[in-house]
Amino acid sequence: MSKTWVTSVVARNIAWQNSGVQIGPGQRAVLTAKGTWGVIDPAHRPWCDASGNGVMGTGDIRARAMEGALLCMTADGNIYAFPAGCVMTLPSIPGPLKFVANDYTQTGAGYTDNQGALIVEIQILNDIQPLTETSPIHDVADVITEAISTEFRATSGPSS
Repeated sequence: MSKTWVTSVVARNIAWQNSGVQIGPGQRAVLTAKGTWGVIDPAHRPWCDASGNGVMGTGDIRARAMEGALLCMTADGNIYAFPAGCVMTLPSIPGPLKFVANDYTQTGAGYTDNQGALIVEIQILNDIQPLTETSPIHDVADVITEAISTEFRATSGPSS
């Protein structure tokens, strides 16, 4: 059994935007983003979808995520970047989902020149089944956590 919500995420908003959707205990969220937006100098560069513009972020942008990518933060503070295909499944972490565009905050025009919005469909699944989950990104490389996470995925076998 599942329930679906739809929200929009505005590219110009520098603050994390609360979706109004709460993940409950034992639930997972499947997120699908649609549309394109102008992030990272939209007057001179093409608009992009939720997976970003293909350039890996550096500096004061979220590292390990593409420039212009749609980011999702779960209640535990982990941040996930939308992959190519613009669909991802989050792990079961009860609490709200928040979204923001991956843009520079201290260099260039930052969020002030961003244009447009993306539509995000949030499907909440009540039955926990083995699914391929998206790995979080972090503001600062946390090598130990990433190594443990990678080892866990490698030893847990393929998902069905």
